Amino acid sequence: MQDGVKLPISGHHFFASVFVELANGDGTAICGATLVHKRWAVSAAHCIDDGAGGYSTDVTLYFHHAHSGLIRAPVPWVRAKSFVVDTNYNGYPLYENDVLMIYLEKEIDVGPPAQIAWSGWDDLGRGAMVRAMGYGVTEKGSLASTLRGVSLPKIPRDECVGVGSQNLWPSENVGPDLCAGYRVNTCLNNRCPDVCKGDSGGPLYVWPRDVPASHAPLWERSAEGSSPVLLYGAVSRGEFPCGRGRRPSIFTSLAAHGQLVRCAIGLEETREGWWPDVECPAIQDAGSVIVRVDTGSGRGGADVGGVVGDFSVIGVLGALVLALCGLAMFLRRSKR
Repeated sequence: MQDGVKLPISGHHFFASVFVELANGDGTAICGATLVHKRWAVSAAHCIDDGAGGYSTDVTLYFHHAHSGLIRAPVPWVRAKSFVVDTNYNGYPLYENDVLMIYLEKEIDVGPPAQIAWSGWDDLGRGAMVRAMGYGVTEKGSLASTLRGVSLPKIPRDECVGVGSQNLWPSENVGPDLCAGYRVNTCLNNRCPDVCKGDSGGPLYVWPRDVPASHAPLWERSAEGSSPVLLYGAVSRGEFPCGRGRRPSIFTSLAAHGQLVRCAIGLEETREGWWPDVECPAIQDAGSVIVRVDTGSGRGGADVGGVVGDFSVIGVLGALVLALCGLAMFLRRSKR
């Protein structure tokens, strides 16, 4: 997080640090995830993308912890058992359909999971503040040693997508996803609060006190009891260097990918009749570690200009080296 504030672990139990051992032996990728069910977490597909058309599936999630390259025990942790991705996820440079559902090896009891907002983003209003958190790269150029968070203004689509301005994203970069962040000349010394590398997959959310009255029915749909936050998206992509305020960051919209998310959880919860109004698509490779769901949401992959990338962090020697070496480790491509 760029220019973020330290967050207490208490009250943010739904957040997980995701450590991905890369399949090609290049080290460890650092991401975030959000617990949305006792056995499911949501993150970004690029976090396990090996860059060669496959996926790295040696993944561990850590809850309730702070780290400085090393995990401080004891902390609740759980291994990932399988993953659900969209067949239309296309990686660099567009990162379309950048959503990942992580199925845990066992149920994790750290507190109530986050409640996904299936609608209501537009109801938040122009300039409404939303929140993000993670252990990603700070303004000092290294991973945060404690959980940090930022408050970001929601950016309406007409102020995020367009042509003819360096402050707008081409529509191909954004697709159905969400924009949030600061603009040039609105931050001190052009250094703005922002998500950055290592924050990928982490939550874009609001607290109950921030939710408009029109959202009240959403909270009543929670199947897990009292949910701590309302989750709109996952950190996905943006400009690098982070925090310069030129263009807002882009977050995967969970509402836009609701079919995949709901059907993934439905694999475990069919006996409870969750979301009976959702027609789940055919699932390919259902017995594999990677379950691909074709939601028919692909739009093609035209290349676009600009500095854009996902926001995971990849370290040649793993998380400890990342924390020590800072930005030089991840100039390979600009991703959160």
